[in-house]
Amino acid sequence: MAKDEFTMDNFIALKEQEAREEGIKILVNSLKDLDLSKESIISQLQKRYNLTREGALNYLNK
Repeated sequence: MAKDEFTMDNFIALKEQEAREEGIKILVNSLKDLDLSKESIISQLQKRYNLTREGALNYLNK
């Protein structure tokens, strides 16, 4: 089997990652709409999605 061959496991993993990213984007937008501070949003992203500070900042700045 080729390394980059399509498998159901790869498809599921891809869809899970896409859903996670969409959830993060929705949360960031919701928290911004509530006028939470940048630090509060970063804290929530770290807590809810187990992100590093840098990872949270990346989503916040998208």
